[in-house]
Amino acid sequence: MKKNILTIIIMALTIVNVILSSVLIFVVVPASNRTNNLITKVANVIDLELASSTDKDVADNIDVTKLENYTIEDELSFNLTLGTSGEPHWGVLDSITLSLNTESKDYKKLKDVLAKNETYIQEIVTNVISSYPYDSAIDSREEMKVKSLQKIQEYFDSEFVVEVSFGSLRFQ
Repeated sequence: MKKNILTIIIMALTIVNVILSSVLIFVVVPASNRTNNLITKVANVIDLELASSTDKDVADNIDVTKLENYTIEDELSFNLTLGTSGEPHWGVLDSITLSLNTESKDYKKLKDVLAKNETYIQEIVTNVISSYPYDSAIDSREEMKVKSLQKIQEYFDSEFVVEVSFGSLRFQ
């Protein structure tokens, strides 16, 4: 008789274990996956904000003696996107400086091409800056530099330009 009671208790515990495992698989795991996806999305947004500082660090990791500056001295004027006020605003940028990595494989080939493409570089920078409304343009200078750098690197299909700097950038 004792063996039958022990068998019934073991069988009952096994059934309870199967039921709880089913609940765990069908209820807890999907909820955990949704929470994990949410955390991943938040982490990606934070990484995007940190990307602007890490992109700037690329130029910091290159030895200063291996950097060469190329400056475009032309003053650029551009309209900004209409902001929340609905009033038109404009900006003026007096110069653009590109930091070039002299150790890059494309440096020799593309250095001479820069002078011929100053207009395109100015257009890229103008388009990036003018895409910001006045309200956020004032606080987004570093973000503008990073976006300009990315677009210039895409244009030349090379990463020999490692940093973009703006001279005096004024908004009105």
